Amino acid sequence: MMTIARTAFSRAVLFVCVLLAGASVAAQTVTLTCGGNSQDEFARIMGDGEKHALLILFVSKNMDYLSGVQTRVENAAGNTLAERACGPLGQMDVSAPGRYKITVHYNGAKKTREVELQRTGNTRLLFVLD
Repeated sequence: MMTIARTAFSRAVLFVCVLLAGASVAAQTVTLTCGGNSQDEFARIMGDGEKHALLILFVSKNMDYLSGVQTRVENAAGNTLAERACGPLGQMDVSAPGRYKITVHYNGAKKTREVELQRTGNTRLLFVLD
């Protein structure tokens, strides 16, 4: 009788652990907003920086602003959380602090950066692409 109770208890504990682990992964979300093509929009996004986890700027080696940069955001486990064409600015909000990997592709060039982010904090990231 005691063995059955222990087995049932062990299964219940395992079930709760699996539920909690799944909830923490499912709760991790990212919003990637892109823009800045007009002067007004560029100024607004730059001015809103402190409200967001990350501000990304995409430029060429000549320091020209770039649009249409394929941008992918992954969590530490390698799960893709957001993916879209972005530029010249990208603004990112995260539901949970942690390490995120940002990979960008533009005209055959690929660059990756890892950043540690808080929910807010005005972290800035510059991608200089060919």
